[in-house]
Amino acid sequence: MRPMHFLGCLLIVLLGLGKSDISYGQGSTAKSIRIVVPSPPGSFNDLIARVLAQSFSEDYAPGSIVDNKPGGGTLIGTEAVARAAPDGRTLLVVSFPFSVLNALYPNFKWDVMRDFAPLIHLGYAPSVLVVSQSSVIQTLSQYLTEVKQKPNTFFYASTSNGSSGHLFMELFKGLTKTDLTHVPFKGTTEAFSALVGGQVQVIFMNLPEAVPFIQSGRVRALGVTALKRVESISQVPTMLEGGISAMEQNIWWGMVAPAGTARDSLEKLNVQINRVLNTSEVKKIFEKSDTRIAGGSVDNFRMYLRDQSQLWSRVVKDSKIGVD
Repeated sequence: MRPMHFLGCLLIVLLGLGKSDISYGQGSTAKSIRIVVPSPPGSFNDLIARVLAQSFSEDYAPGSIVDNKPGGGTLIGTEAVARAAPDGRTLLVVSFPFSVLNALYPNFKWDVMRDFAPLIHLGYAPSVLVVSQSSVIQTLSQYLTEVKQKPNTFFYASTSNGSSGHLFMELFKGLTKTDLTHVPFKGTTEAFSALVGGQVQVIFMNLPEAVPFIQSGRVRALGVTALKRVESISQVPTMLEGGISAMEQNIWWGMVAPAGTARDSLEKLNVQINRVLNTSEVKKIFEKSDTRIAGGSVDNFRMYLRDQSQLWSRVVKDSKIGVD
């Protein structure tokens, strides 16, 4: 799922970005950087890549561009970067699906940990378990009671097989020992319509998408997968408050380079991207979208990506999830 409601805000910020807060002044590479986005223009991956490309072009890496290569469930763009020269001039924006590529596509010959060099954790956002406003279910505990009393009678939606909403619910099912039937749809609009229309009873929505619907009263939130309550929906308890531990999970975004990229190049790029993330303009983008900036070191992202890949690959295996 993509955080659609803040894309307009991001575009406005992009148009207003100048050299004031994002100019570097030192350490120019004098070489352009190509940022590959494995999704179409307009996605969050695409827009954050454009922020970075424009920032690089200020003077760190003049002429830097975004190269959209959508298709194949992100495999086309991902493979293009795996094949690229490890010279620090080709980067890939990755997100939650990257961690389960090998589990979902066992025939994909590129390994996310072996064939890519983690660069930086860009940001993250929790998900929210929601029901339709017309549902009789008011709380997470009531929902769990209903599901356990009537196994295999509840349906949940997702935007597709292997999507974050699908995997979050499968993890949730395992932790709560509940049985629900998965109904995949083609995108957020269809899945949400099925929820409101009563074809399914529940769905995990990514926070940036869910907040407007929660605040407008179209859906009722039962729990958020954050460590602590989220300010914009402070009335919604965390999963831990609802008695479910180990459900503090996020969708996320990051960047990687081809394996073999020199450590020095990775470190320099990491420093530049952290500077961009810490500018007031970019902070406003994340704040307005209910998305959090991560940042941090190369090694921190390597460990995070490893842990995410292990966790969600196990969920895919245990749940016998497959994609067409």
